[in-house]
Amino acid sequence: MRKLVLFTIIGLGLSACGGGDDSSTPSNNGGSTGGNTGSQYPVESVIIDLYTKGYSSEPLHALEGMHEWERQFEIIPKEDTVFKGKQVKSFEMLSTLKSNGGVVNIASSTSYFTTAPFTDVGGIEITRLYRTAITNNTIPKFANIGASGLISKTVTYGDSRETIKSNTAINTWSISKADNSNAWLCLNSTIDYVMQGNLDEDLSTCYKINVQGNVLDSKYIIKSANNLTFTSK
Repeated sequence: MRKLVLFTIIGLGLSACGGGDDSSTPSNNGGSTGGNTGSQYPVESVIIDLYTKGYSSEPLHALEGMHEWERQFEIIPKEDTVFKGKQVKSFEMLSTLKSNGGVVNIASSTSYFTTAPFTDVGGIEITRLYRTAITNNTIPKFANIGASGLISKTVTYGDSRETIKSNTAINTWSISKADNSNAWLCLNSTIDYVMQGNLDEDLSTCYKINVQGNVLDSKYIIKSANNLTFTSK
């Protein structure tokens, strides 16, 4: 069950996340802009619009044997505030998980970021886990199919004094082909848990976008033990 409920900041792809070693990062700090010469898709502006204008997903479904899971999330922009002495923007991520039609988990978290350029600052989960970005990269304004890059490395702590480390993670973006006209912009997190008994995770929230930057659909992928993909019907 824990695999399906942990990743609460699905919009940013950065909740319960942290840093990691350099061997897991993209090959260059700025990220790849893609190897083909086709249409370029907006990256930074789509991410900023999601967090400043909001987004509500359709119910996303995944089948595990005869067991049906449903996940729906909402990005709710919040007021500007101060986090770790820095003026930041913020949004709430509200996620509902259902199992065979019944609600099994409702999760909430708050993320902090800046714009011009977009920068992940950190966040606080409802369970009072504190996430802090220790490394940030500039996200490109546009990228081709096949492009990817680092967003941030983050550390999540179990207390506000940041003395009890919970996990580290590497957070990236990537662009892949959805169809002849659209692309999937995915926000990915590779999470490495410090405490024994917690399994590491690879999670992705993907947004189907067109070249104008409109979000047409979304999906959620667990690329670890469960290996589930939540999609709209």
